Amino acid sequence: FPSHDIYFYKPIFKKTWKYLSDEGYYILNVPIDIYHDVCIEIFGEAIDIIPMSNRKRKNNYEEFIYVWKK
Repeated sequence: FPSHDIYFYKPIFKKTWKYLSDEGYYILNVPIDIYHDVCIEIFGEAIDIIPMSNRKRKNNYEEFIYVWKK
């Protein structure tokens, strides 16, 4: 069962992507589950995934920045 986060992110991401200029970049720092559960469905696979190498959190949680081009 999808998390409540999906219902929060989907409408925001869809609307902001819709109004992004052609050739514009869409860049997000979101948890990996949101990337897989929401972002890929809306934007497709990211053209670049940048690890935030100095931003490790508890339980070896890693952060990434995801990049798409419209």
